[in-house]
Amino acid sequence: MTPTTQGSAREWALKALARRMRTVQEIEKGLAHRGCASGAIREILENLKELGYLDDARFSEVWVAGRSEVRLHGPLRLLRDLRAKGVEEETAKEVIRRLLPRSREMELARRAAEKKHRTMRGSGIQAAAAMHRHLRSRGFSPEVIHTVLSQTRFEEEEN
Repeated sequence: MTPTTQGSAREWALKALARRMRTVQEIEKGLAHRGCASGAIREILENLKELGYLDDARFSEVWVAGRSEVRLHGPLRLLRDLRAKGVEEETAKEVIRRLLPRSREMELARRAAEKKHRTMRGSGIQAAAAMHRHLRSRGFSPEVIHTVLSQTRFEEEEN
């Protein structure tokens, strides 16, 4: 592949950002994949940041709001996902702390538990263990999981 010119690389970045918000790392990797020189990549990234088109904190806010509300993801899962997308850990933690306080995490965990409970088979200890695994996979903290499980009733099946 021939190295991308800076103009076409910038055009690609703008088109990618027009489709959806992206992190600095996502744009950087996309430009590198297209053969853009590292100096040109830095220049394009700085320009996009100055224009306000590229902002990891804003990306994190949108990501956390959407993933917590729609997919019922907890703070641990959100942090892992944001770090995988290249958002600095402190930025991700600050956004999660602000948008997902403990009371909100409890509400989301309860909603996730209720949704899962409707489709669960089994009862008693097995059901509680399955619920624990489900909530843990969603990224809720152990304390929140314990609280939600203590408030959830898992009836023993009658034979």
